[in-house]
Amino acid sequence: MRKPREPATEPSATPSGAAPAGEVPATPAALVAAFVEHSPVACFVKDLDGRYRFLNPRCGEIYGIEIGDWLGRSDEELFPAAAAQFRASDREVLERGRVTISEQHADTPTGTRHFLTHKFPVRDAAGRIAAIAGAAIDVTELRTADARLRSVVERMPVLMDAFDADGRIVVWNEECARVTGYSAAEILGHPDAMALLYPDPAYRAAMLSEALELRHQQYSRVYELTAKDGTPRAIEWFNVGARLPVPGWLEWSIGIDVTERVRLEAALHEATVREQRRLGHDLHDGLGQELTGLALLAQSLARRHADADPALAADLAELAALAARAIATCRSVAQGLAPVEEPRLGLAQALRRLTSGFAVGAEGPRIDFSVQQSAPLQIPLEASNHLYRIAQEALTNAARHAGATRIRVELAADANRVAVTVRDDGRGFRGEPGDGMGLRTMRTRADAIGARLTVQAAPGSGTLVTCECANRPSSPRPRG
Repeated sequence: MRKPREPATEPSATPSGAAPAGEVPATPAALVAAFVEHSPVACFVKDLDGRYRFLNPRCGEIYGIEIGDWLGRSDEELFPAAAAQFRASDREVLERGRVTISEQHADTPTGTRHFLTHKFPVRDAAGRIAAIAGAAIDVTELRTADARLRSVVERMPVLMDAFDADGRIVVWNEECARVTGYSAAEILGHPDAMALLYPDPAYRAAMLSEALELRHQQYSRVYELTAKDGTPRAIEWFNVGARLPVPGWLEWSIGIDVTERVRLEAALHEATVREQRRLGHDLHDGLGQELTGLALLAQSLARRHADADPALAADLAELAALAARAIATCRSVAQGLAPVEEPRLGLAQALRRLTSGFAVGAEGPRIDFSVQQSAPLQIPLEASNHLYRIAQEALTNAARHAGATRIRVELAADANRVAVTVRDDGRGFRGEPGDGMGLRTMRTRADAIGARLTVQAAPGSGTLVTCECANRPSSPRPRG
């Protein structure tokens, strides 16, 4: 075992070549020697046979070996269990001729210690490698803390994943494995892991594009992945990496399985829409028909009494007109409760009806509607109604607040996507759009059908609101 060093004593005279007391040594070699002597890092030099030729005091402190007993001996003699890894890194330095970094471990009197070891070649005057030098940093405590943290991450009741710069998953905890059915061995480093989890190519491309675009922002999104058994799972992912970046990770997130919540939300929304549709039909077919009968009766009575009692006839005619206005109001309310009855044809008809009947007054903007459609709409009725409401809100905002002279509403559809745009030539705005109730409502509706809502504007150049979703029978539900 290493003997304690004798306490330093005041020298009786300044050794030849040493700096006077209180002065910094004059030569670089003396400075380096002082630094190495007192460094908390274990420093050493080996010859080409692997025998130790220099060690600083820190080496002896770590291993409990007298420096004199260490010099001239090899790793095989001193550390039989660790010799193979030490010598492998020596060979790497000799083969590459440059600095190498590796994590190594060895048994010491205080237990197994872990080191981050930097080794480099020492060259002679001719440039040939004459020795191998190294510096080993004890990272045992850091490694232990890292292991504890990884254990916590593994056992967290939430999903956690991380991606490297190549887009490969490098972290996949136990909750990820439980929810998806894919083990870490099946996912980590797998070049096609995302294709396993998100088999729809178009959806996967859109999701990855959005994630890359927003990776510097704190956001949450609900994405629908496909578990190993083929069942869909809705996961709400939170981009934690934007706030807490980790070296080596391009992005990392935590997620919550919200499949049941999404299912209940969808069922509640479906029940609400169904009830609205029923009320709309009752208003149109029930109250509307009764009001129509009242109007016809009042008109008939007015004609019957036109000669005998003109005053009564006038009152009856007024009653008929009032009933006609009530019929129009009833139809408007019924259409508002269920604006789109048939998704493939009804959305265009509903938007055309919305723009043609929008009340803006004599001084209001001109409103145009157009359809650019190269493929039939495949979206469900729920998506059609949400797109209609988004267009209605955007149109209302443009007519009331933009100071526009012209508003254009367009429905566009091809085989892959459906988009509704509302563009005005009003005053626009600078910077990001506000966060008023109308915009929050539009975002909520877009999120509910997996659509992407964008609002673009510039001062004096008007505003463009676009809502775009996949043209398919069902939509996953990303949510911001």
